[in-house]
Amino acid sequence: MDEKFRVIIAGGGVAGLMLAALLERADIDFVVLERGVSTTAEVFGGGIVLHMLVLPLFQQLGLIQEIYRVSKAVDVISVVSNEEKQLLGRLDLTRSDEMCGHQARCISRPELHRILLSQIPPHKIIYNKRVERFEQKEGQIFDQSARMSWWSSLLGLFQGNQYNSFSASPSSSNGSVHVHCTDGSVHTGSILVGADGARSKIRQWMYQDLAAKCLLPKSDMTPMRCDFVCLVGVTEPLDPEVCPLVKDTKSRFTVMCANNEPQTTAVMNIPDNKVAWMVIASPIDFPSPQGPLSKPPTPPSLRSAWRPDAASEMSNALKSIAVPYGGEQFGALLENTRPDKISKVLLEEKVFKTWSSGRVVLLGDACHKLYPSGGQGANQAIMSAVSLANLLYQLPSNRLEDVDTCFRAYRAQRWFQVWFASMLTKICTFMFSGKSRLARLTRYMVLNKLPNWVTRLGSRFAAQDRPQAVFLPFVDDGGNVRPYRQSQCFQRPMASVRMVAV
Repeated sequence: MDEKFRVIIAGGGVAGLMLAALLERADIDFVVLERGVSTTAEVFGGGIVLHMLVLPLFQQLGLIQEIYRVSKAVDVISVVSNEEKQLLGRLDLTRSDEMCGHQARCISRPELHRILLSQIPPHKIIYNKRVERFEQKEGQIFDQSARMSWWSSLLGLFQGNQYNSFSASPSSSNGSVHVHCTDGSVHTGSILVGADGARSKIRQWMYQDLAAKCLLPKSDMTPMRCDFVCLVGVTEPLDPEVCPLVKDTKSRFTVMCANNEPQTTAVMNIPDNKVAWMVIASPIDFPSPQGPLSKPPTPPSLRSAWRPDAASEMSNALKSIAVPYGGEQFGALLENTRPDKISKVLLEEKVFKTWSSGRVVLLGDACHKLYPSGGQGANQAIMSAVSLANLLYQLPSNRLEDVDTCFRAYRAQRWFQVWFASMLTKICTFMFSGKSRLARLTRYMVLNKLPNWVTRLGSRFAAQDRPQAVFLPFVDDGGNVRPYRQSQCFQRPMASVRMVAV
């Protein structure tokens, strides 16, 4: 590729940093625009379960030993009730290493963020950059309203989005996207990746433009619902004699389903004698000093939800609830957690149909926001990042029709997996957080009556989707389930389409 190709990534979360780390390995020029003030700024969040599906990618990147050092394996998820902490059942994960070569690992979000950040040259991340707007420019006009062929329309309908395929002028080239920040700076690149989270500004501006042209599906116009509020945090190192949980060499992931209380609590022990914890409750049922919330919070409240001061009120209301281990109350965990390490998150769920427009594409929570109950959010973001990186590596030119083909292939590769993951998170949320008789029955049947062969079949089906980077040597993770073959978007040998930054 002769002309300079540059990727602008808006957002330095898990999705944005993983894409940046992969582009660095692929020798594709990029810059990350992060609204945080510096690398030393606090990273909010609690624990993350890295699934067996993404660990082979970390192995390929040479990061698996560091991941193992700062995480603990989890081979079982225990579910207990708040009434005398009776065991309701277990989800067995012991065979994941046989299928994929690795067991799931519990890690804190700040540690995962640190590891990804270490793979990116410091000069390629620009901090304190808030994107204000963007504009796309082409050598010739990109006609998004051009009529699609019948097979493109059929493919879009099958994928749930008849509006996401566009036609470009065959001679459109030398296109660019210009990103304007609030400080007056302008950054120019070949494409813009919106990895700026669930409340993505990139998505909002992109959708406004498509809606004005009557190209946005009605479902994408509907705002996300806030069905749950969540309090997350990571403790300081605890005394093993006071908290025996931290002694275990594996992570004892335990979920407490409160049948008679409005909240669900989860804890997991991680290295350095720390405990990552999470409390999920309905915003309607959640008790606060001012009484229950009558409706989901407004968008301004959503945007400030990660601030530590937004968590103080909820923390005070939860001090007396039980925790899944020992005889302590939740207040004991709060006392050993720094206030600036506690975050209040308002949980939303939506898989958007429109993922790209012209030279702008969405990534991670910006296009698929999932509930945390299934542990899918960060993992699906990582898998989407490697899919997009692989396709960008194969991109033969900066021509708009090639970029459009790349983005449509990216969505086609990821749509079913993301949709399936969203269904799992909805089921897990209903099973763990539901208070109805049906929810209790579902918990009992899934945890105690589900045949082992059904679990094994589902696990083997999921284990096939373990993507790796096509521009790095493939690594054998030792799993006995063969992964899917990495697909190619452009029919040409890999070596001939490798893009090197100019």
